[in-house]
Amino acid sequence: MYSLVCRISLLVVALLFGAINLSYAASVPLTAEPGLSTLIPGVNTRNTCNPDFMEVLKNRAWMGAQRDITQNANIIPRPDSVLSLTCFDSWLDHLAKYAADNFPGDPDESDGKLLNGLLTDWLVVFIDDLLSDLDPNLTDGYVLYALLEILVLDQLEDVDSLTGAVSDGFNLAACIPLWGAEPKRRFLEDNFPDVMIGNRAKAQPATPSYSQISSRLDDNVNDGDNFNGCARMNQVWQRTKCYDFATESAVYKAAYAGAPNDHDGFYTFEDYRTNSTTGGRRDYRTEAGQCDAPSDDITAGFPSDLAEISCQIQANGIPSLPALGGAVSVSLGPPPSVTGAGGGLTWVQAYNAANPAPGASGAMDVYNNFLNIISGTTCAPPIKVGYIVADKNNLANQYIDSVCPTPGCYFDPPTSISGTGTCQY
Repeated sequence: MYSLVCRISLLVVALLFGAINLSYAASVPLTAEPGLSTLIPGVNTRNTCNPDFMEVLKNRAWMGAQRDITQNANIIPRPDSVLSLTCFDSWLDHLAKYAADNFPGDPDESDGKLLNGLLTDWLVVFIDDLLSDLDPNLTDGYVLYALLEILVLDQLEDVDSLTGAVSDGFNLAACIPLWGAEPKRRFLEDNFPDVMIGNRAKAQPATPSYSQISSRLDDNVNDGDNFNGCARMNQVWQRTKCYDFATESAVYKAAYAGAPNDHDGFYTFEDYRTNSTTGGRRDYRTEAGQCDAPSDDITAGFPSDLAEISCQIQANGIPSLPALGGAVSVSLGPPPSVTGAGGGLTWVQAYNAANPAPGASGAMDVYNNFLNIISGTTCAPPIKVGYIVADKNNLANQYIDSVCPTPGCYFDPPTSISGTGTCQY
């Protein structure tokens, strides 16, 4: 008998478990992605995410990331050139003066001199020095300051050389329409702004006033100057310590250095959208290294890319593979301002896609304000809630807060704690 009861009990438990499992399996439908659900019988299409809402989130994320990148570029200045910070032009002057006072700049310092060096002084060095004073490109190679101008300084800055400019223009003739009358590419001029602290150490007439700290080197090498040290790094350090946040922003002061291009502040997504369509500004990154705003024009930048490659080939020769293939693919492919699906949006496109009207695809539901239940023009009397409100500027002015029971009515408080106030439309 006991054995029979145990068997019946086990059978009941098994049936219950089977019923539970069958009931659980039957209540949970099998789902899969749309493309897969059509291939498996009995499997429903998965609809756990609204793809339109996902697009709204993606565009909102794009704006958030783009704003962070832009504001970081504004708030964190680009590092200045070490050559500018250390007064590299003064070191060139120092080297030229040292060479002029020693061999080979001064033949009197050499062995085997003829007529105490006078012959070399007047027939070689004097003539070469005279020509180099007129233009360093005329030197025969004995005056070091002229060689330093041609071989070193002219690769960094545009030196004051008429024959050098003519020579560059002649040798780089194809680049003149693209880069101007002096098309030679120079390291400091083409890669760094004219003013230190990422073009922020400008002359500031407003309080506090500052003088400009230039990042440019001298346009010549002089063998007559003594090097007395470089104070530029200390000047930059002092200015950086005193540089206030949003100095070049209308939020900071009405008239700031660099106006009217407002930057250096925190801006809303709508600010970025509006600025991207305002005149020639289009981007809050107004300092050095500003990127062109994304464009829908598929031809934007296409001719200039080919011209720039031609210019570089004329100046530096044909690059070896694979650099040549990469340059051609960049030029002949889509311009940098145009990208594939999911990227390269303009601010207007992203803003509109991230802020659809209520009720549209991917947007929030239409707000129901229940104004339709408001009827009549009479408000019921206010109901006091027992909470005393005091004026923060005058604590003697107090009243008891109340609520209005009639929909659409607002509470107009009394002028004293003993008053009742009224409810009005």
